[in-house]
Amino acid sequence: MATAFEQQRSSSQHAALSFEDRFGLLVDTEWTAREHRRLTQRLRQAKLRYPASLEDVDFSTPRGLNREVILSVSTVFDGPLVEKDDGLPA
Repeated sequence: MATAFEQQRSSSQHAALSFEDRFGLLVDTEWTAREHRRLTQRLRQAKLRYPASLEDVDFSTPRGLNREVILSVSTVFDGPLVEKDDGLPA
Protein backbone atom coordinates (compact mmCIF):
# COMPACT_ATOMS: atom_id res chain seq x y z
CA MET A 1 0.00 0.00 0.00
CA ALA A 2 2.91 2.29 0.70
CA THR A 3 4.19 1.81 -2.85
CA ALA A 4 0.78 2.68 -4.31
CA PHE A 5 0.62 5.76 -2.07
CA GLU A 6 4.02 6.93 -3.27
CA GLN A 7 2.94 6.40 -6.88
CA GLN A 8 -0.17 8.49 -6.22
CA ARG A 9 1.88 11.27 -4.66
CA SER A 10 4.22 11.45 -7.62
CA SER A 11 1.48 11.26 -10.26
CA SER A 12 -0.17 14.43 -11.52
CA GLN A 13 -3.22 12.43 -12.63
CA HIS A 14 -4.07 11.51 -9.05
CA ALA A 15 -3.71 15.06 -7.77
CA ALA A 16 -7.05 16.04 -9.31
CA LEU A 17 -8.92 13.22 -7.55
CA SER A 18 -10.76 13.65 -4.27
CA PHE A 19 -9.52 12.02 -1.07
CA GLU A 20 -12.24 9.35 -1.27
CA ASP A 21 -11.31 8.44 -4.83
CA ARG A 22 -7.62 8.25 -4.04
CA PHE A 23 -8.29 6.20 -0.92
CA GLY A 24 -10.53 3.87 -2.93
CA LEU A 25 -7.74 3.35 -5.45
CA LEU A 26 -5.33 2.50 -2.63
CA VAL A 27 -7.76 -0.02 -1.15
CA ASP A 28 -8.36 -1.61 -4.57
CA THR A 29 -4.63 -1.88 -5.18
CA GLU A 30 -4.04 -3.49 -1.79
CA TRP A 31 -6.93 -5.95 -2.25
CA THR A 32 -5.64 -6.96 -5.68
CA ALA A 33 -2.10 -7.46 -4.35
CA ARG A 34 -3.35 -9.63 -1.48
CA GLU A 35 -5.49 -11.75 -3.79
CA HIS A 36 -2.52 -12.21 -6.11
CA ARG A 37 -0.32 -13.32 -3.20
CA ARG A 38 -3.01 -15.78 -2.02
CA LEU A 39 -3.38 -17.24 -5.49
CA THR A 40 0.38 -17.56 -5.90
CA GLN A 41 0.64 -19.30 -2.54
CA ARG A 42 -2.21 -21.71 -3.35
CA LEU A 43 -0.67 -22.58 -6.70
CA ARG A 44 2.68 -23.20 -5.07
CA GLN A 45 1.10 -25.40 -2.38
CA ALA A 46 -0.87 -27.36 -4.98
CA LYS A 47 2.40 -28.56 -6.54
CA LEU A 48 0.77 -28.87 -9.94
CA ARG A 49 2.69 -30.89 -12.43
CA TYR A 50 2.02 -28.58 -15.39
CA PRO A 51 1.07 -24.90 -15.49
CA ALA A 52 -2.23 -24.92 -17.39
CA SER A 53 -5.40 -22.88 -17.68
CA LEU A 54 -8.74 -23.12 -19.44
CA GLU A 55 -7.53 -20.57 -21.96
CA ASP A 56 -4.92 -23.12 -23.08
CA VAL A 57 -7.46 -25.83 -23.98
CA ASP A 58 -7.24 -26.75 -27.67
CA PHE A 59 -10.78 -27.37 -28.88
CA SER A 60 -9.67 -28.10 -32.45
CA THR A 61 -8.25 -31.51 -31.49
CA PRO A 62 -11.01 -34.17 -31.67
CA ARG A 63 -11.26 -35.24 -28.02
CA GLY A 64 -15.00 -34.88 -27.49
CA LEU A 65 -14.68 -31.64 -25.52
CA ASN A 66 -17.70 -29.41 -25.60
CA ARG A 67 -16.61 -25.76 -25.65
CA GLU A 68 -19.84 -24.52 -24.05
CA VAL A 69 -19.58 -26.96 -21.12
CA ILE A 70 -15.92 -26.18 -20.46
CA LEU A 71 -16.52 -22.43 -20.58
CA SER A 72 -19.59 -22.69 -18.34
CA VAL A 73 -17.52 -24.56 -15.75
CA SER A 74 -14.98 -21.75 -15.91
CA THR A 75 -17.59 -19.35 -14.56
CA VAL A 76 -18.32 -21.44 -11.46
CA PHE A 77 -16.79 -18.82 -9.18
CA ASP A 78 -18.69 -16.00 -10.84
CA GLY A 79 -22.00 -17.42 -9.66
CA PRO A 80 -24.23 -18.51 -12.57
CA LEU A 81 -23.30 -22.19 -12.42
CA VAL A 82 -23.64 -22.27 -8.65
CA GLU A 83 -27.08 -20.65 -8.81
CA LYS A 84 -28.32 -23.20 -11.36
CA ASP A 85 -29.09 -26.71 -10.14
CA ASP A 86 -26.59 -28.65 -12.26
CA GLY A 87 -25.84 -31.26 -9.64
CA LEU A 88 -22.47 -29.74 -8.90
CA PRO A 89 -21.51 -29.07 -5.29
CA ALA A 90 -21.60 -25.43 -4.34
